[in-house]
Amino acid sequence: MPAGVAQDRPTAVTDEAIRQLVEKIRDDARGPYAAIRWFCPDGTTVPARERCPMPGGIQHAQLRDDVARLGRSNGIFLGQILAGSDRATMLDRTNGFSRLKQYQLGQYLYAADDGWILHRARFYRGAFQAEDEEAWGRDFLGWMLTLDSLAATHFYSDREAVRSIPHGQESDLVLTIRNESRIIADEYPAFMDIRVKIHGQPDASDIVTTRRFLDVHRSRTTAGVVTRLEVLLDALSRYYATDTVAQLETLRQRLPRGSAVDARLREVLRDYRAWDPAERVTELADLILFVREAIASSDRGARALVLADLSLALERALLVDQNNWTVESLYDALEKADALLVAAAGSGHLEVHELEVARAAIADALDAADGSGVDDVSTDTFSDAARAVSRGVDWGIGTIIAAFEADVNRYAAFEPLAASFIDDRVRSSALLPLGDIASRLGQRVAEVTGVAVEVQLASGGEVGRFRGLNPGVARGRLVVVQGDAEMIEFDQDAVYALGRAPADLKPVAGIMTVSEGSAVSHVQLLARNLGIPNAALSPDALSRLGASNGEDVFFAVSPRGGVRLKSATAMSASERELVEQRVRSDEKIRVATNRMNLAATELRVLSELRASDSGEICGPKAANLGQLSALFPDNVAPGFIVPFGVFREHMDQAMPGTAGSYWQYLEQTFAESEVMAGRGATENERDDYVLTRLATLRTAIEAMPLSDALVAAVRTRFSEVFGQPLGRVAVFIRSDTNMEDLKDFTGAGLNLTVPNVYHERDVLQAIRRVWASPYRERGYRWRQKYLLNPQDVYPSLLILRSVNVDTSGVMITTGIESGEAADVTVAFNRGVGGAVDGQAAESYLLEADGRDVLLSPARETQYTALPRTGGIERRSTGFNRSILSTGERGRLRELALQMRSLLPGIPGVESDGPFDVE
Repeated sequence: MPAGVAQDRPTAVTDEAIRQLVEKIRDDARGPYAAIRWFCPDGTTVPARERCPMPGGIQHAQLRDDVARLGRSNGIFLGQILAGSDRATMLDRTNGFSRLKQYQLGQYLYAADDGWILHRARFYRGAFQAEDEEAWGRDFLGWMLTLDSLAATHFYSDREAVRSIPHGQESDLVLTIRNESRIIADEYPAFMDIRVKIHGQPDASDIVTTRRFLDVHRSRTTAGVVTRLEVLLDALSRYYATDTVAQLETLRQRLPRGSAVDARLREVLRDYRAWDPAERVTELADLILFVREAIASSDRGARALVLADLSLALERALLVDQNNWTVESLYDALEKADALLVAAAGSGHLEVHELEVARAAIADALDAADGSGVDDVSTDTFSDAARAVSRGVDWGIGTIIAAFEADVNRYAAFEPLAASFIDDRVRSSALLPLGDIASRLGQRVAEVTGVAVEVQLASGGEVGRFRGLNPGVARGRLVVVQGDAEMIEFDQDAVYALGRAPADLKPVAGIMTVSEGSAVSHVQLLARNLGIPNAALSPDALSRLGASNGEDVFFAVSPRGGVRLKSATAMSASERELVEQRVRSDEKIRVATNRMNLAATELRVLSELRASDSGEICGPKAANLGQLSALFPDNVAPGFIVPFGVFREHMDQAMPGTAGSYWQYLEQTFAESEVMAGRGATENERDDYVLTRLATLRTAIEAMPLSDALVAAVRTRFSEVFGQPLGRVAVFIRSDTNMEDLKDFTGAGLNLTVPNVYHERDVLQAIRRVWASPYRERGYRWRQKYLLNPQDVYPSLLILRSVNVDTSGVMITTGIESGEAADVTVAFNRGVGGAVDGQAAESYLLEADGRDVLLSPARETQYTALPRTGGIERRSTGFNRSILSTGERGRLRELALQMRSLLPGIPGVESDGPFDVE
């Protein structure tokens, strides 16, 4: 190819094609590689038997053409070799560090699946040169740890890279132990009980248990299983026999003499053998956190790399020692939980400000107990401490999910084993024993409060941790989704367990998610208002529920967060009655349209609107925002509306390809659906007919001619309201229908918002797109399920000036979790559109007594920003800083009080609260 000519990107291939490629190269003696080559400093390659014309060449395998092409077409990089790679390319910072994370995922799959794509290529001589890989790894990691405070903003990801990239460190014995035990159990089921023990409660006793098993079964199983048992036994013996003091002393020798970390480590090593396990774990946890702070402040890559190696070694020692810390009381459990939270923060699973929040609640309980046990501590104080431990586990898991979920989901689409990577990372950390303590404390809270978790599904003992979010009851087929749920075709009668609910989730019977997102997201609000049970669960629980996939289940969440999940065949008479009551109570409602003034076609300025205009000329968004603009004129962006009447006016135009208008086509669609019902057509047949017709209507509306009068009015309002002509200022164009924010139906997020539109042609096209959006499948299905007249949806438009905010979110003037009307719930993220689309947002319960309770920290690695000339940009962020300051939370609390005081009684405000504000 001539210099300067860009290489075309190949067409992306399907997941099924990638799966077939993986199978093919797994059974190939060369795996993903074509041949061994010399890679020369001038960029050329020569055969292995030749030599580069100048010194400095590196010899290793060359990728097959189809594997290399997959990287260019799909961004999937298989069989990566480090030596000779460009550092910035491997870091892949602009793509969320995807290539670097794929390397780590590949290392996991190699260990977990008998070599995976290297199954036969492990014996391909010359494919890798260990010394070249390690030399490159040392250079890369030292460089990475100096980049723009990357270690401060992406500490967890950096530390995991140090764990995985070869640079002369010890091998990861923990990964070997878990993967060998899993493979043995798969090949020889008699080992399953030991495998469950090793994965759930590992300790040094596993050496004795495995040795006895090998002695008994050596003659009963295959030679391959015997070999794997011997490898596992060797790994267990080396892991638990490691002389911690000697290992840490070796690392200390690499530290700058007299440095703060050197001094702290000397103190620990001096007394380590004299300490009991509790003292060891506490001191090691404090040192791990101290090392993290030193890494973030280090200005030399090589020094930071030594500190990272030390951090990983300290974590390994802590995980061994914590097994010997026997917890005999709830007081002991809280003390151990406190130490493990510190270790989790030192390992990057929690941020320091998050750690402080969790420890404060535990400290209150320990102080109240005063060393005498916690039986006499108030229920509220103990419950707060138990919730703090549970949240700490959730927050730590959220960090792992945020770092790896995107790439794990991409790989799981063609390699299902990849879905277990996140669970593996949890089990490699202090989060595993911390989760055990959280379960014990949670059981005690259930005993004293009556809020219980009862899960009777899946084999293999305890399913995992569950926590109720939205109350409700359901019976339906359990569908377990291990990977990306964006392309799933949802069944409204099924109960779903998945990693993260997609933002455009259609109605379902029940939801369980690992990433609960925000309590005020559109999905959560729809679930809460419509009585759909919703719970959070651990990655381990999701994995184990896979054994019950497809089973008919009963799922219930209580108002206080209790969870019950069992086979439908085991339902009690009272549980059957609950389901029947729910079915009987699912009566559809009719949305009144008699107040609509379709003759009103003037484009009204937002500040002129009042709550009483809702349902008459516009939807509740604009009407209520206009009311807020009058009450709080400095807190609402300027804007104007395009009322219902303008939409209906345009719908009365002749629709191309039909004998009538757009509106007549819509009416005929639903009329024919009723005729089909009379003929005995099933609900699915009717839905298919309606959705096909609505797709045609939606396409037609998006191409609909706009009247000259509307275009002129939009131009006029732009100049008047925004002080700039149309095409010179960016705006948001939001749907605001008559079928949302109702007393019995929220409709949250069902229709389209077009963000930051700038050019005139784009503004006019956005008007058409938003008008068409109520006829999308998701909106139809939600309305069809709960409304008697879903065809009577009228969109008005709310056009607001874009504001490129630093943070954004939602406030609800009640305590969603506490149930206290005087509390306030807020959820925020960085950038625009925070919290409403199922994001893992920073959420607080602002209690009436002035205390701010952090419910969940932000766990989104990217946020949306608004360029001045339109469109959106996705930018990266870390978790090391809180989103909302103490002062900002105080101002939100004050605003909520003002809203509670001013809004009730205003004409058109039909509720005394709670109120929600984006």
